[in-house]
Amino acid sequence: MILLRGLHEAIDHMRIMLTGHRPGPKMNEKVVVPALMRVITANRPCVVVSGGADGADRLWARAAYKTKTPYEIWVPAGYYEHYNLSKEWTTPMLWAAEHVEHIGGMGAEFDVVNNFVRNVAMIETADAYVVCSHKHPIELVKQKRGGTAHCTRELIKRRLPIIWINSETGEREN
Repeated sequence: MILLRGLHEAIDHMRIMLTGHRPGPKMNEKVVVPALMRVITANRPCVVVSGGADGADRLWARAAYKTKTPYEIWVPAGYYEHYNLSKEWTTPMLWAAEHVEHIGGMGAEFDVVNNFVRNVAMIETADAYVVCSHKHPIELVKQKRGGTAHCTRELIKRRLPIIWINSETGEREN
């Protein structure tokens, strides 16, 4: 497949984006990372597109790194400072990325609206879509708040196929 992406040159690989939950008791890293690695290796060659948030996004970038797959981070301006996220993982994750897209401008103040702008931008640049949550996407969209619910609603509204990774069990459903 040959795709044209904005100012990027023609590429011959799939772009796979992920939306998912923050870390917590319903995010089992030991089963999620291998499940995400299987998605990547089954769809080579590919580029992984991550929102860079703590939780599933970070695990998605880690799975790309472990499989030596190029990845991009799409991060809202001021995100890491606003949420006071650890530099222990953000700095290496950002440095290892093939590209970092700053939504709202580099160095700009954080604005929560940019989280949703980022979600739509990632959807529009991707060819495949992963939702990593303990809730099935049909249940997830019933939530009133949250970036994962917003992004999943956008995917369903656009009738895009979703790969669902259960964040508790690592099981996959297409």
